[in-house]
Amino acid sequence: MKFLLKIMTIGLLSCNAFSADMSTPEALFERFVALGDNFDTRVANLYTDDAKIVFFKHYPHGLERQMALSGYEWKSLISKIMPVAKLTHDVSRYKDVEIIALGDAFKIKANRYSERKCYLDTGYYMVVKQSVAGQWLITEEYTQTQPDASC
Repeated sequence: MKFLLKIMTIGLLSCNAFSADMSTPEALFERFVALGDNFDTRVANLYTDDAKIVFFKHYPHGLERQMALSGYEWKSLISKIMPVAKLTHDVSRYKDVEIIALGDAFKIKANRYSERKCYLDTGYYMVVKQSVAGQWLITEEYTQTQPDASC
């Protein structure tokens, strides 16, 4: 009986990570990280359709490329890429998180470490704004990537 109670408690605690509380920029970022860590496609719901998603890729020979997607395009890709990310354990760890007020928005900067490819993205950020319904949503995201693993 104690074992079952422990399992239920752990289940309830982990559900808190997926609660719909996005009443602050901090809560939105915590939800973003929790959903990403669990390869949950509901992370797509955290983006506005008109969000600007930018990936800046550094190649070993010096070439740099930038790709931009709308939130709508990115949200449709998330359901396709999450199963692959789960298979390859492609997770990011965020440290040195800083939240900066930008008028009616907030910029959340962090050092993002890719566990699968062993590199540090020091330029990572997202911009979040409050929706009409009062929830904070991602309106912009910038990620630096590299094609090859460093480990």
